[in-house]
Amino acid sequence: MSDSLSLKIRPTVALAKKSPLIVVPVFNHAATLSMVLHDLNLLAYPLLVVNDGSTDGIAAALEQFPGVDVIHHSQNLGKGAAIATAMRFAAEKGYCAILTFDADGQHLARDVPALIAAHEEDPEALIIGARDFDSAESGDIPGSSKFGRSFSNFWIWVESGRWLGDTQTGLRVYPVDLDWLKSISGYRYSFEVEAITRLIWQGRPTRCIPVSTYYPSRTKRISHFHAIYDNFWITKTHTRLIILGLLRLLGLYRPVKATLAYRPEVRGIGFAGKVIRCFGSPFAYSLMIFPVLSSYVNRSYERRALSSFYQHSRPSWGPFRRQIAILQNYAQFAASIIDRTNPHGHSLVESKAAKIVDSNQPMTKAIPKGAILLGAHYGDWALIANRIKPFLTGTLGLVADPAVTPKFFAELESRLKGKLMVINSNQDALGFALSVKEVLDDDGNVAFLADRAKRDSGDTLSCSFFGENCEWPKAPFALAARLQVPVIFLSATKKGLRPSDAYKVEFQELCSGERRIRDIDLLKLYVKALESRVNLAPQHWFNFFPFW
Repeated sequence: MSDSLSLKIRPTVALAKKSPLIVVPVFNHAATLSMVLHDLNLLAYPLLVVNDGSTDGIAAALEQFPGVDVIHHSQNLGKGAAIATAMRFAAEKGYCAILTFDADGQHLARDVPALIAAHEEDPEALIIGARDFDSAESGDIPGSSKFGRSFSNFWIWVESGRWLGDTQTGLRVYPVDLDWLKSISGYRYSFEVEAITRLIWQGRPTRCIPVSTYYPSRTKRISHFHAIYDNFWITKTHTRLIILGLLRLLGLYRPVKATLAYRPEVRGIGFAGKVIRCFGSPFAYSLMIFPVLSSYVNRSYERRALSSFYQHSRPSWGPFRRQIAILQNYAQFAASIIDRTNPHGHSLVESKAAKIVDSNQPMTKAIPKGAILLGAHYGDWALIANRIKPFLTGTLGLVADPAVTPKFFAELESRLKGKLMVINSNQDALGFALSVKEVLDDDGNVAFLADRAKRDSGDTLSCSFFGENCEWPKAPFALAARLQVPVIFLSATKKGLRPSDAYKVEFQELCSGERRIRDIDLLKLYVKALESRVNLAPQHWFNFFPFW
């Protein structure tokens, strides 16, 4: 498709990458495009027009908005192809989602902020603008549109098992996912039908947000939908998806799965909370076998990552022993989700190497002021964050991306009441360093999970872990070395798999901050401490991503 494109692209604003890119597919909409772009421009979100081979002279409308990015198809390829072009562009520029907005004037720009707010609450979800056909301001809604929506809603429910209020709206927020995009076969109007079903098959959540709509009189309406041709392809698409859906239920077809950043854990926490509130923690533990087996069977990506972990950490184990160990990892992780949801079902106990004691007993020694705390996806780091308040003398700065699990951070803030500051890991390097230094200078502590680097970011350090080099995030070690502050390694591991079993907390000082130390040497001390903990209890390894 690249040969059919020409581009007019302005420099991308870094801040814009955190919000969806608004995409307007255009084909012969010269009469309405100026009005649509004028209203969207007032919102100050990043905006892209994909001109899908228009021949009605839309250049005059585009010239009124020189700040808008434009991609031209040399010929008409279809609305789906225009959306696909926009998604590839968004992926290249670093956007995590696109918001599609029709150019015919049917959608109202005032509804865009509500969809973007829903996306920010649930970044992995498909957000659908469900049009209000009953409002007086909706205009002259044709009966074919009402029937078409009901028809599409029904068949997508048959294919996916999920009922949605409006499956034909063009006002949507799509997560940027090129693997999902490759699975779509149709690139005209059938694209939007297939897109919903395949996103649901990926395991993504869906949300319908009520929006307004406006249909002008039939003499002024712009539509390129061909009643016979396009309905034929939509029917063909539904037929194919129904067949694939049946094969999927029989285990004979496996659609592309999404790599959802922390979403399974977040949904698990919400479900565990409801079960605990209704029936108590012991009952939640009795049901743990079901999510454990489901995770093991359905998450082959994680299973391969854990198998690689055991090949490095336990090279003498055979394939069968590794699979048993992977089930133990999932069981321990399920227990941690239940425990972090239950505020009274567990306690923290001191180990020989620890300086933290049971949270119900007096402190023997507080965490040093102005120290960097290093954790890992080993043991229950979220439990420590939940229960660390008695051990702090100042603010806890938690380095994370707050957009990934906003509800979790809101819960932490309520529990730590004035002692938590989430430091956004995605801000610019200077702003990030200043945020960390500000907390440390005020005698607070800053906590990092230091075992998951952003690949190809360039901000990494290399160090051997269980005999093979891998990449680690540079920021915590470089900042600690530059600021000469104490560095503490923290982990919390559960002694067993019963609700009453306590968590053993390890609190190890890697350096006191009284002498200069290189970032790479500090990393080696951290890796040595992590290896030591993993060797004692590898079932607490919760880094379900490929490590080496």
